[in-house]
Amino acid sequence: MGMFDYIRCEMPLPKEHPCPVEWFQTKDVPTDQLYLERWTIRADGRLVKHGVRYEDRSDKSVPEDDIRRFAGMMTPVPVPEDDRVIEDFHGDLGFGHYDDKTGEDWDYIARFTDGVCTRILLEHTPPKQRAAG
Repeated sequence: MGMFDYIRCEMPLPKEHPCPVEWFQTKDVPTDQLYLERWTIRADGRLVKHGVRYEDRSDKSVPEDDIRRFAGMMTPVPVPEDDRVIEDFHGDLGFGHYDDKTGEDWDYIARFTDGVCTRILLEHTPPKQRAAG
Protein backbone atom coordinates (compact mmCIF):
# COMPACT_ATOMS: atom_id res chain seq x y z
CA MET A 1 0.00 0.00 0.00
CA GLY A 2 2.56 2.63 1.07
CA MET A 3 2.27 6.34 1.58
CA PHE A 4 0.46 8.76 -0.70
CA ASP A 5 -0.42 12.43 -0.99
CA TYR A 6 -3.79 14.06 -1.57
CA ILE A 7 -4.69 16.07 -4.64
CA ARG A 8 -7.68 18.24 -5.49
CA CYS A 9 -8.53 19.03 -9.09
CA GLU A 10 -10.18 22.35 -9.92
CA MET A 11 -10.05 21.65 -13.66
CA PRO A 12 -13.08 19.91 -15.15
CA LEU A 13 -12.87 16.13 -14.88
CA PRO A 14 -14.29 13.82 -17.53
CA LYS A 15 -18.07 13.80 -17.09
CA GLU A 16 -18.28 10.06 -16.40
CA HIS A 17 -17.25 10.45 -12.73
CA PRO A 18 -20.52 10.18 -10.77
CA CYS A 19 -19.65 11.17 -7.22
CA PRO A 20 -18.24 14.40 -5.85
CA VAL A 21 -14.77 13.71 -4.49
CA GLU A 22 -12.77 16.67 -3.26
CA TRP A 23 -9.46 14.99 -2.38
CA PHE A 24 -8.09 12.13 -4.47
CA GLN A 25 -5.07 10.00 -3.62
CA THR A 26 -1.86 10.16 -5.65
CA LYS A 27 1.61 8.65 -5.61
CA ASP A 28 2.79 10.62 -8.64
CA VAL A 29 3.68 14.04 -7.26
CA PRO A 30 7.01 15.55 -8.40
CA THR A 31 8.82 15.16 -5.06
CA ASP A 32 11.07 12.52 -3.56
CA GLN A 33 8.76 11.60 -0.68
CA LEU A 34 5.06 11.16 0.03
CA TYR A 35 3.91 12.53 3.37
CA LEU A 36 0.10 12.73 3.13
CA GLU A 37 0.53 16.31 1.97
CA ARG A 38 -1.88 18.27 -0.22
CA TRP A 39 -1.68 19.46 -3.81
CA THR A 40 -4.09 21.20 -6.18
CA ILE A 41 -4.41 21.27 -9.94
CA ARG A 42 -5.81 24.78 -10.27
CA ALA A 43 -8.47 25.75 -12.79
CA ASP A 44 -5.71 27.41 -14.88
CA GLY A 45 -3.86 24.05 -15.05
CA ARG A 46 -1.02 24.95 -12.67
CA LEU A 47 0.09 22.45 -10.03
CA VAL A 48 0.32 23.83 -6.48
CA LYS A 49 1.96 22.19 -3.49
CA HIS A 50 0.26 23.43 -0.34
CA GLY A 51 2.48 24.67 2.48
CA VAL A 52 2.38 22.77 5.76
CA ARG A 53 4.17 22.61 9.07
CA TYR A 54 3.94 19.86 11.67
CA GLU A 55 3.15 20.30 15.33
CA ASP A 56 3.33 17.97 18.29
CA ARG A 57 -0.23 17.82 19.60
CA SER A 58 0.18 14.55 21.44
CA ASP A 59 -1.35 14.01 24.87
CA LYS A 60 1.49 14.61 27.32
CA SER A 61 -0.56 13.10 30.15
CA VAL A 62 -0.18 9.63 28.58
CA PRO A 63 2.85 7.71 29.97
CA GLU A 64 5.92 7.93 27.71
CA ASP A 65 6.04 4.17 27.11
CA ASP A 66 2.37 4.05 26.00
CA ILE A 67 1.75 3.71 22.25
CA ARG A 68 -1.07 6.28 22.54
CA ARG A 69 1.61 8.90 23.18
CA PHE A 70 2.40 8.86 19.43
CA ALA A 71 -1.08 10.02 18.42
CA GLY A 72 -0.90 13.63 17.29
CA MET A 73 2.89 13.91 17.32
CA MET A 74 3.01 15.08 13.70
CA THR A 75 -0.22 16.99 13.23
CA PRO A 76 -0.20 18.83 9.87
CA VAL A 77 -1.08 22.52 10.03
CA PRO A 78 -1.74 24.34 6.72
CA VAL A 79 0.51 27.32 5.96
CA PRO A 80 -1.14 28.99 2.93
CA GLU A 81 1.61 31.60 2.57
CA ASP A 82 4.01 28.73 1.83
CA ASP A 83 1.93 27.37 -1.09
CA ARG A 84 4.05 27.18 -4.21
CA VAL A 85 3.34 26.68 -7.88
CA ILE A 86 5.42 23.92 -9.48
CA GLU A 87 6.50 25.79 -12.62
CA ASP A 88 8.54 23.18 -14.46
CA PHE A 89 6.63 19.91 -14.04
CA HIS A 90 6.49 17.98 -17.30
CA GLY A 91 4.86 14.56 -17.50
CA ASP A 92 1.90 12.58 -16.21
CA LEU A 93 0.42 12.73 -12.73
CA GLY A 94 -1.99 9.97 -11.77
CA PHE A 95 -4.66 10.31 -9.11
CA GLY A 96 -7.73 8.32 -8.24
CA HIS A 97 -10.61 7.27 -6.08
CA TYR A 98 -11.85 3.83 -5.12
CA ASP A 99 -15.58 3.70 -4.38
CA ASP A 100 -16.13 1.26 -1.50
CA LYS A 101 -19.87 1.10 -2.17
CA THR A 102 -19.69 0.11 -5.84
CA GLY A 103 -16.23 -1.44 -6.03
CA GLU A 104 -15.29 0.89 -8.89
CA ASP A 105 -11.90 2.48 -9.49
CA TRP A 106 -11.79 5.98 -10.93
CA ASP A 107 -8.22 6.67 -12.05
CA TYR A 108 -7.18 9.87 -13.77
CA ILE A 109 -4.05 10.80 -15.66
CA ALA A 110 -3.28 14.53 -15.80
CA ARG A 111 -0.80 15.44 -18.55
CA PHE A 112 1.47 18.39 -17.77
CA THR A 113 3.43 20.22 -20.44
CA ASP A 114 5.83 22.92 -19.30
CA GLY A 115 4.10 23.25 -15.93
CA VAL A 116 0.50 23.38 -17.20
CA CYS A 117 -2.06 20.56 -17.23
CA THR A 118 -3.16 20.18 -20.84
CA ARG A 119 -5.63 17.30 -20.44
CA ILE A 120 -7.08 14.82 -17.98
CA LEU A 121 -7.94 11.29 -19.04
CA LEU A 122 -10.13 8.80 -17.17
CA GLU A 123 -9.36 5.12 -16.70
CA HIS A 124 -12.51 3.64 -15.14
CA THR A 125 -12.62 0.07 -13.89
CA PRO A 126 -16.21 -1.14 -13.43
CA PRO A 127 -16.81 -3.57 -10.56
CA LYS A 128 -17.38 -6.60 -12.84
CA GLN A 129 -14.03 -6.15 -14.63
CA ARG A 130 -12.22 -5.67 -11.32
CA ALA A 131 -13.68 -8.87 -9.85
CA ALA A 132 -12.91 -10.90 -12.97
CA GLY A 133 -9.36 -9.61 -13.46
